[in-house]
Amino acid sequence: MAAFLLGASALDRDLPFGLNAGVAAAAVSLIACATGPVLLVAPGTPYRRFSRVALCAAILWLPVSVALAGGMQLSYAGWRSIAWLVLTGFVLLAVLGSWSIVLASLFRSNR
Repeated sequence: MAAFLLGASALDRDLPFGLNAGVAAAAVSLIACATGPVLLVAPGTPYRRFSRVALCAAILWLPVSVALAGGMQLSYAGWRSIAWLVLTGFVLLAVLGSWSIVLASLFRSNR
């Protein structure tokens, strides 16, 4: 994660299956961030359902991104670039929203 944030040159390499290492690190980081709220919320609550939807969105982010790009290099043009930005924004909002809901519910339960 530190290498991802610092822009290490190792993330600029292509993996054996053609995906850029930085993109793979971003996808893994997104999934890891989305997993936390699912583990912290009590089962059967609406918060848990929302957190699971955010996790599913994070898992689907990379396959949908590859489908939008039409290849593993993830280069977008025209409407596809706008679609990718909207998709990524919604996924990030879902993950951050699930964290805020979880933290608020944990704060309320501790009072």
